[in-house]
Amino acid sequence: MESKVKRLLERLAEVEEVLSDPKIYEDPAKYRALTQEHAYLSAIKVAWTEKERCQKQIEDNREWLKSESDPAFAELLRQDNGQLEKQL
Repeated sequence: MESKVKRLLERLAEVEEVLSDPKIYEDPAKYRALTQEHAYLSAIKVAWTEKERCQKQIEDNREWLKSESDPAFAELLRQDNGQLEKQL
């Protein structure tokens, strides 16, 4: 899945480059298609970035739990991980 998402993000960069060319406005149909594709790919980028953020936070919390001596804070970290895992 990761390789597919990376290809889609590469495509997003390509689409953005084409859309930055003022000549794109000369072909309204192509412009419309590219803006729709851009919206779709941008949504994927936002979702992927959020997924990576959640995974990183879970990893950080797990590392912190290994050395945490305060039981209340450790429980807070476990609860946070539970919420983050639900988001994934």
